[in-house]
Amino acid sequence: MQNWSLDEAVALSIGFEPCGDIFEGQDGKPVQVDVVEFYTKRKELIQDNFTWSGMSGPRKNRVGQIVRWFDAVELDVPEPLIAFADKYHGLGLGKSAPISKGTSPKSMDPRERSSMLRLIISLAIYGYAYNPQARRSEIPRDIESDLHKLGLSLSIDTIRGLLKEASALIDSDVLEDLHSSKPSRKNK
Repeated sequence: MQNWSLDEAVALSIGFEPCGDIFEGQDGKPVQVDVVEFYTKRKELIQDNFTWSGMSGPRKNRVGQIVRWFDAVELDVPEPLIAFADKYHGLGLGKSAPISKGTSPKSMDPRERSSMLRLIISLAIYGYAYNPQARRSEIPRDIESDLHKLGLSLSIDTIRGLLKEASALIDSDVLEDLHSSKPSRKNK
């Protein structure tokens, strides 16, 4: 494909095939509410960063533009999606992700991913007093440092990206209420 519609871009970015009704789930059973919420938040995020309508109605955007944006903002999308787009559209991203079914965080089931993101944002807010609405924060550096103390590593950009993506799951009214009460950092 040379171009994606908004729904195609959203579905592919969360690891769904963009055909049929993704809300049917498997075996005709509806998907869980958290998957629908994740899809809706992702759709809003992608929709806000591209023009999806024109004079003649809905339009599609170039795959290269969308995938470059995914890569630039470190949006967590399935690695094979980036690798295929890089290969077939000559994007020059240098992504050589394994193009097979694997168990990487980016290719995990959307429900598991949504659960993981909810856990991340909860721990960041209540464990580190992270404010998702702050323009700048030292919390990602604190998290990076704590990971290092445990013998683990994660780039600061990856931490920021996960926090940003997880923050998108929280309703803006909840964020306003939360930060008017100022959660405090728990002892480490």
